[in-house]
Amino acid sequence: MKIKDLLEGVEIIDRKNEDENLEISGVYYNSKLVKPGGLFVAIEGLLTDGHKYIDDAIKNGAIALVVTKDVDVDIPVYKTENNRKSLAIISGNLYDHPSEKMTIIGITASNGKTSTSMMLKSILDHAGIESGLIGTVMYKIRDKEIPSKLTTPESLELQGLFQEIYEAGMDTTVMEVSSISQEMCRVYGVDFDIVCMNNITREHIDQHGTFEAYFDQKKKLITEAKEDAFVILNLEDDHAKSLINETKGNIISFSDKDESADIYAKDIDISSGFGKYKLVITREIKTKKAVMKPGEYDISLKVAGYHSVVNSISAIAMAIAYGIDIDDIIAGIENYRGIERRFQLIYDDEFMIVDDHFANMGNISMTLQTLSLMNYKKAHMLYAIRGNRGVTVNGENVDTIIKWSDRVKFDNFIATKSVEIVDDHDIVSAEEEDIFKRKMDEAGIEYELMDNLHESIDAVLNKAEEGDLVLLAGCQGMDFGAKIALENISARYPEKDKDKLFEVLKDRVAGV
Repeated sequence: MKIKDLLEGVEIIDRKNEDENLEISGVYYNSKLVKPGGLFVAIEGLLTDGHKYIDDAIKNGAIALVVTKDVDVDIPVYKTENNRKSLAIISGNLYDHPSEKMTIIGITASNGKTSTSMMLKSILDHAGIESGLIGTVMYKIRDKEIPSKLTTPESLELQGLFQEIYEAGMDTTVMEVSSISQEMCRVYGVDFDIVCMNNITREHIDQHGTFEAYFDQKKKLITEAKEDAFVILNLEDDHAKSLINETKGNIISFSDKDESADIYAKDIDISSGFGKYKLVITREIKTKKAVMKPGEYDISLKVAGYHSVVNSISAIAMAIAYGIDIDDIIAGIENYRGIERRFQLIYDDEFMIVDDHFANMGNISMTLQTLSLMNYKKAHMLYAIRGNRGVTVNGENVDTIIKWSDRVKFDNFIATKSVEIVDDHDIVSAEEEDIFKRKMDEAGIEYELMDNLHESIDAVLNKAEEGDLVLLAGCQGMDFGAKIALENISARYPEKDKDKLFEVLKDRVAGV
C-alpha cells in the first residue's frame, strides 16, 4: 500500500525525505516486530518511548517513520502531534475501515461490561445473527477464541480483528470499550452504531489521576456518538444519566426500578439467587430494522446475582436497538449461563459457595445487595485483599463492605493475602493491609486475617453448615479459590462424582 494512502487523514506537521509513492508492506509500533518494507509508528507509552527504538526498527527493515519528536535519519519521516491518534487513522486505512461495513456495538462501564456483552451475544446468537466479540476475557471470531491481553486492543490489532471478523462473514461486532482505550485513542475512528453506558465507579482513578479525568474518558463513547447511533443509558447511575443531554444519538434509557425509563424491570425476585422479573417497555421504539411496541414480558435468568438483572436489562435494550424480535430477545437472555467469577454459583448442595471477583465499590455493592435478598441460614465471607491497587481503592472497598454489614451479617469474616497464589504485580502491601485492618477495627467488625489462600479456604469451609452460604470474594488473590474450594469439597465428600463437581470449571480461564 502506498504511504500516501496509509497517511490519508493524518495531520502531519512536518515531513522529511518524503516519497508519497513509497510502497509499505506493513505497519508496526513495536520495533521488534518490524519487517522489511514496514512503516514504524513511534508511540510514547506508559512504560517506554518508541522513539528510543527507531534505530532498531530501521535495522529490522523500517523504510519510513511516523514520529512526534525530531529525528535525524535518511528515510522518510512524518511528524504528528499525536501518534496514538495517527496510528488509529493509519490502521483504519490499512484495513480499509472495516467498522464502517459492520454494525459495531460498544459497551462501557466500571462494572458489568463483560457480562453485558456476553448476554447480548447470546441474544444475537439465538436470533441467528453471527457476531464477533472483543472483550476482557477473550476475542471471539466464530469458533476461534483468543485470550485477551487488553480489554480493548491497540488500534492496529483492533482494526485487524474487525477485518478478520468481517472476512469471516459476520457483519456485527460486540466490544467492550475501556477508559484507557479512549485515552490512548485505540477506538479513534471506530464507527459505532450502538453504544451503552451501564455505570461509573472509581475503579481506575489511579490510572487516570482523578475520577473526573476517568469520567471524561469514559463518557466519550456516549458524547461522541453519531446522530443515527442508538445510545443506551442507565438511569440508576447518576453519571450515565447526566449524559442524556450531551449526546446527538437516539437515547434508550433503562432502569431496574425507575418507571420513567424506556425499559425497566418490576417485581424483581432474587430470593433463590437467580433473578426473575417482569420487563416493561414503556414506549414504542423505532429502529432501522423493526418497531418495538410497549408491553410487559416475564424474564427468568439462569445466572445468579442482582447485577445480572441490571446487566440483562442493558443487553435487552441494545438488542431492541438492533431490531431483534422480542421472542428471540427473551429466549437469548434466558439461555445465557454466565461467565466465571461474576457471582458464580460453583457449589449448591449441603451449602452454597458463590465465587465473585468483588473488584470495586459498585461490584461489591451489587454482590452484597444480592446476598441481602437471598434465602440462606448463615453467611460466611472469605475476602482476598486487592494487592497493588493502592490505599484509595482498598479503603473504598472496605467502606462498601462496612456499609452493607447491617444488611448482610456475616457469621464469620476471614480475610486473606493469598501470598502463595499472587505474583509480584498483586502482592498486598503493608499499607493495603493496614487500611483494611484499621477500617474494620474502627467499624467493630470481627475478622481473622490469614496469609495463605489454601488455609483460609479450609477455615471458612469448616465453618459452613447445612443451608449456609459461603462467599469467595476478591480479584487476583481469589482467582484460584474456586478450584481449591472444590478440591476441599471432593476430599471431604469422596463419594461425590468428581467430574460433575468440577464441571463448573470446565471452560474456566482464571485460576486453573
